[in-house]
Amino acid sequence: MSSQPLQPLRVHGGPDQHGVPLHDFSTNSNACGPCPLAQAAVSQADATAYPDASYTALRQQLAGFHGVDVRRVLLAGSASEFIFRIAALVVSTANEGRRSIWLPPHSYGDYAQAAQAHRLTVANQVADAQLRWSCDPSSPLGAAHAGLDDLVNEAGPPAVSVLDRAYEPLRLSGALALTDAQLKKLWQLWTPNKALGLTGVRAAYAIAPVDAEEEVLALEQLCPSWPVGAHGVAMLHAWLRPDVQDWLVDSLKTLREWKARQIAMCESLGWTCLPSHANFFRPARIAGGPRFAAGAGRIAPPGHQAARHHHLRLARPCAPQRPAARCAGRIAQCMATHHTKVSMSGTLARSVMVLGTTSGAGKSWLTTALCRYYARQGLKVAPFKAQNMSNNARVVAPTLVASRTALPPRGANFPWGGPAENCSGGEIGSAQYFQALAARPSLMCA
Repeated sequence: MSSQPLQPLRVHGGPDQHGVPLHDFSTNSNACGPCPLAQAAVSQADATAYPDASYTALRQQLAGFHGVDVRRVLLAGSASEFIFRIAALVVSTANEGRRSIWLPPHSYGDYAQAAQAHRLTVANQVADAQLRWSCDPSSPLGAAHAGLDDLVNEAGPPAVSVLDRAYEPLRLSGALALTDAQLKKLWQLWTPNKALGLTGVRAAYAIAPVDAEEEVLALEQLCPSWPVGAHGVAMLHAWLRPDVQDWLVDSLKTLREWKARQIAMCESLGWTCLPSHANFFRPARIAGGPRFAAGAGRIAPPGHQAARHHHLRLARPCAPQRPAARCAGRIAQCMATHHTKVSMSGTLARSVMVLGTTSGAGKSWLTTALCRYYARQGLKVAPFKAQNMSNNARVVAPTLVASRTALPPRGANFPWGGPAENCSGGEIGSAQYFQALAARPSLMCA
């Protein structure tokens, strides 16, 4: 049996085996979130009992919210769960020669993943596909889906056409270029957790086309029992509340302001920002500029389509990350100056401040102890003191060397070579010298 760790089947942004990124600027969630009203509803959900297996009340409320017949409302465990389920439906109903899918040029990876899992071939032409995907505003560009009219009105044998509306609630400009009559011909997939800033709560729903009762029944038969748990039900109920919708409308005003400031920052660094109607956008490197995306850590891991196209999806970080949002500028500057390995999870170091109200209180001693403790944990430690009043100092080399000794006697040689009287190095405070030794770095004088 191989001892090699299993590789993930697919790569997504956000948390991974290293945990939640400290500063995730690639997020697609509402940065004003989480919505406090929706979060309270989720936290108060009764997880001690199963939800209604038919979701009767929830489906009725969703139908009323969208003004459709309740028979057109289908619950799903998540957008991804619905994507895989509808792919399975196409495989079970399509003729063997027409089991194919059409994908937009840029799209959510699970469309293709579901097609691969169910052995659907990718069609080059919309008319040749039995399953047709669209998303408006799109991911990861945030742009309008080009040719959406053609997708709805495409001639050819009957097909399943799905419009992913995950980012419709986060639309900051533009409008969907479809009439109500055209929308009735499409499956509409809704995932409110992004708009509410609650992406960890998994729940979604779809609005079926008119006269698609047989497909709805088939999808229900393909679905396991209770696809949406108690917390997902609570979130969807909250999504329909007027006060939550008011919160969402107010948040869009803030998102527009933040997005404008981010675009201005990126353009000031020489990046080209692609048009976007959503809360996120994609800055692209200028012609001949640095290939910043290829090693952009948590934004664009190797193999990610952003790395292939030299773009990044950029958005304002969510609430817990907002105090450090200025590091977006630092990240941008690093990328614009050929620093190709920038990790969104480690751009800014975590800091510990040691304070005391008197001299001799033990500040330096405690800092030295902390430096060695953190170094033993495998962390990179950089002790820093803004102002040092002490006259006690140690000489260190002018370049990066692994010196661990104090100033040798006059006439002796330094560990890095040369007599002490000819040294061109510099001095650092004694306390900082020993803290640096405790932190185990190479010593230098700037």
